[in-house]
Order: sequence, then C-alpha cells, then structure tokens
Amino acid sequence: MINQINVVMGNMNWTGGLSVGGGGVDYNGGAYDLKTIPGLKAKPQGLHITREQMAYEDSSEYKRKLANGENPYPAQRPWFPITKDVFSEIIPSILDGYPYKADILLWHMCTPLYSTPSTGRDEIIAKISDPKEVPLLIASDIVVGDSSAYADYIIPDLMYLEQYVHHQ
Repeated sequence: MINQINVVMGNMNWTGGLSVGGGGVDYNGGAYDLKTIPGLKAKPQGLHITREQMAYEDSSEYKRKLANGENPYPAQRPWFPITKDVFSEIIPSILDGYPYKADILLWHMCTPLYSTPSTGRDEIIAKISDPKEVPLLIASDIVVGDSSAYADYIIPDLMYLEQYVHHQ
C-alpha cells in the first residue's frame, strides 16, 4: 500500500522519494555467522516428534517389532512420510510421549490452543499445565494470549511493525 501511495504521489525515482535498489539487510543473516563457530559439526538428525517426512517402516520401532516377531501395525499415532509442517500433531505427540518424550515445549508465532479449538482443548490445557507432562513451557508472544497464558515463561516478541524483516 505504501508503494501504491508513492506511485500516485509521484515519489518514484527522485531524491527524497522512493527509489529502487540501494542498501538492504541480509534477511538470512544474524548477529553471528553460525557456520564459523569452531567445533560446530552437529547436523540435524533423527526424527521429528510429528513423524513427518519419514515412513513408519523406516523407524526403529517398526524394525524392533519385526525383530521381536510382533505385528508392527498399527503405529501408536499416524506417520506422515510425504507431508511436512504437521502443526496439529505437535502437542498431542508430546503429551502421548510418542515417538519420544519432550521436556521442553516452546511455541513461537503461534497460538496452538486457539488454532486447534475443540480438539480436546480442556484435556490438553490440563496436561500442558501439569509439570509431569510438560516440565517446561516457554512461549514467545507479543501479548499474554490464550495459549501463552499457560507458559512458565513468556519471552517478549516483536510485532510486525517493530521487525526489520520481509513479510509476504
């Protein structure tokens, strides 16, 4: 919208107006170049807690059940070998401890209790509030929202007007 106003006002390509090019920011960079940290050789490995982009048949659970002569089907929760970003499986998977238990739940730029209403919301709230289920819950939010209200810690986030990033 700002660019449209600049075009209508005739502020394109003149001193004091809007021009193409010039300085910018490295949106993929940061305060530190993580690739230059000495001794940092860790690469992402293992399996997402949401079981995305991996077939159940490739899992150690499947192979272990086969080796023990057990029927490996059905799996405790669904697997998603083709899809990714299966947001709706994060909290149920953590609360079920499947495929593994998580000690920390951190949510950033999301309100899971608002975005997945009526999916056992009261039960989920009771479980995420229980330190035996989720020992540490951290939220990064611009307000104390309906989900971040249950967090042990709220890390203040920047709203879109305070960030120097490109939003699409």
